[in-house]
Order: sequence, then C-alpha cells, then structure tokens
Amino acid sequence: MDLPFLGDGVTYGVLDRSKDKGVSRMKHFKNRLYWLLMPPFFVAAIVTFLLLPEGHGHYAFLVILIFWIVYYTVNHFAKKKDKNYSD
Repeated sequence: MDLPFLGDGVTYGVLDRSKDKGVSRMKHFKNRLYWLLMPPFFVAAIVTFLLLPEGHGHYAFLVILIFWIVYYTVNHFAKKKDKNYSD
C-alpha cells in the first residue's frame, strides 16, 4: 500500500528497492580494507591532535594523509595481484 503523502516509491515508510535492480543497501560497507584501516588511523589522528603541543595540532592531519596513502597503495597492489591471477 503506497502512502501518497510520502511520495513515489515509499511503502509503509520503507523505500521501495525493486527499482534499484540489485543495488545493495550496504554498498558503502563493501570495501573491507577501508573499514579495516579507518578506525585505527582515526583514533591515531585524534590522539595525535590531543597530545601535540598547542599550535602544532594541524600536524594530526598528516595521519589522515598517511591513511589515504596506505589505503590506495594496498588497494593498488591488491588489484594488481587479482589482475595477475586472472590472466
């Protein structure tokens, strides 16, 4: 039963996923590497920000930069390894 005041594609307050053609709701949880690396780097950035002397807190953003470097490097080599196995 559609609820006309909520708009098209809404059934009982839940989005109608039949139009998505197989798109997963948890698409953003798909990348395990990101979710494996993000919490320790986030905690390290917060701790670094809190422990650095006043005026040097901006160096905590280097931890975030290191996170992205590690993430993309590991991701690159994982894709390269998968490509070599598929050939």
